[in-house]
Amino acid sequence: MNSAADWGRSDPLKTRKVADLMLAEGFTEDDVDLVLWRNPVAFYGLSGRLNLDVDATGATHEGNSVLRGAPKDEPRSAGAPATEA
Repeated sequence: MNSAADWGRSDPLKTRKVADLMLAEGFTEDDVDLVLWRNPVAFYGLSGRLNLDVDATGATHEGNSVLRGAPKDEPRSAGAPATEA
């Protein structure tokens, strides 16, 4: 079970559907949290590169938090569009 959207037919809501099915089949919320959050965090945390302490960013473009263009402190690559002022 995964929510990968890189090869073939994918369902980005697969993880949510599995959680709903687990609850419907009698698993507890703690079971669901363990399988879908704590176990993956423990596994990926073994790399030493998982950082869950990320500061929230403010709105960056017309109320949308999606970053657009190159960061202001990095030069653009050739042919890259200019960032909005």
